Amino acid sequence: MIRTMQVDPKSTTRYIVPNPNLAKFGMTEHAEVLDIILDDKHPQYGGPKDIGKIFIRRAYTENSTSNVAVAYPLIPNQQFYPVRFEIVLIVNGPSINDGHSFYYLSPYNIWGMVNHNAMPYLDGLYGKDYNADGGEGGEGVNISDKIKVNGNDVELELGDIFEENLSVPLLQPYEGDYILNGRWGNSIRFGSTTLNKNNWSLKGNNGNPIIIISNNAPKTKKKGGQPISTENINEDDSTIYLCSNQLIGLNPSSTNYSAYRNIPEKVSSFTGKQILFNSDRIVINSKRSDTLISSKKSIGLSALTINISADKEFVVNSEKNYLGTNANEPIPLGRQLVLWLKELTTALSVLTVVTPSGPSTPPVNINSFITLASKLETILSQKSFTE
Repeated sequence: MIRTMQVDPKSTTRYIVPNPNLAKFGMTEHAEVLDIILDDKHPQYGGPKDIGKIFIRRAYTENSTSNVAVAYPLIPNQQFYPVRFEIVLIVNGPSINDGHSFYYLSPYNIWGMVNHNAMPYLDGLYGKDYNADGGEGGEGVNISDKIKVNGNDVELELGDIFEENLSVPLLQPYEGDYILNGRWGNSIRFGSTTLNKNNWSLKGNNGNPIIIISNNAPKTKKKGGQPISTENINEDDSTIYLCSNQLIGLNPSSTNYSAYRNIPEKVSSFTGKQILFNSDRIVINSKRSDTLISSKKSIGLSALTINISADKEFVVNSEKNYLGTNANEPIPLGRQLVLWLKELTTALSVLTVVTPSGPSTPPVNINSFITLASKLETILSQKSFTE
């Protein structure tokens, strides 16, 4: 008999007591998923532990619709929940009440599909009654449309809103890759450079690591079988590339670098360590504190228009500030200019000239100089300042 080591809480004495439930632990079986709890709206929801709990019919010990068991996710910090009619591997394990519970792993890769791998066979839909368009290997499973029982169409609901989509691509793997696929075209690839095998391996060395996060929703729901594809930074909906020594052929939306005196290397020709974000729109937001961007060389902004809005202050500080690519004229200091002009208008207003008949009188338009002097403060901006 299998026994467990127990510790007396009042002493350090260790002793052995039998636990008959352990004899069943580790036993595995496969089962068909009938339902799953995903939120507190489910009628069988009993608390947070029930999230991910599935209702199953086991293959060998339960062969009728009346015998239903439950199982929980085996790995607590990973959530990949099955849909109805997928087949999962269940294992018998311990529970908090010193009894036992069933726990499940991810669905069997029956069809090789990314979107789903449902195969409802435990309820009499197997064999001659099961008619799927295609066969193994993900060649057009299309089970939602093609299941027949005794010659009659059966409409299967894989979930409350889940719809089968055969256009979700399977990512092309390369040697050593570790790929995480979502059901809808979203993926993370932990890959490397494999020279001349894909669009990020045109340069560099075999084995240079790369991480590609891609979100590429299928544009259609075709009925011809699951496609196999490779990420494309210019075509996918949204992507993040974390590179170590790769050349990524990103087509930038703007190539206006006219503000540069020394134009930086083009995005599409740079080979090295870099991170690329590409999508229709990118938003960077700091909820409480600062957004800090720093660069060893330069920071380039290139767009049709560049708008900078600040509620309080906009400060630019550098050794030299230039407005325009051919800027050579210094900007005058406003207050110093006003003081100089005041002194000039004052001097002109009392101007006297030595003539043969004696000193001249003040200018007859002295009031004009006084008026000009009174307006000098208006030429000073109340928002823009220089040093």
